[in-house]
Amino acid sequence: MEFRPLQLHWFVAPGQNEDELPNKDACVIRLTGKLMAEPAVQASPIGELEFRVVYGQSTEMAEILEFKGICEDDALQNNVECQWSATCDSQLNIVVKFHNGE
Repeated sequence: MEFRPLQLHWFVAPGQNEDELPNKDACVIRLTGKLMAEPAVQASPIGELEFRVVYGQSTEMAEILEFKGICEDDALQNNVECQWSATCDSQLNIVVKFHNGE
């Protein structure tokens, strides 16, 4: 696996308080590492991926944090690696799903 530089710009979801989000710091660190290792990111022809990431507590399960990432460069939106969502649970398990530009 190759090191893939990522720039992640984090934005808390509207109406949520960053200080009240469970395990936020640990989830952000684990998610960053997981994204770097994802096959879609590893295979990307883009030299340095840059994402806007909105995150917050799940409305369905309070112990889950939800993340939605999208490439900063609008011209890349159809690339498989440019739209994804992820969850982080209370055990710090991360699940990432890529949305194939849909």
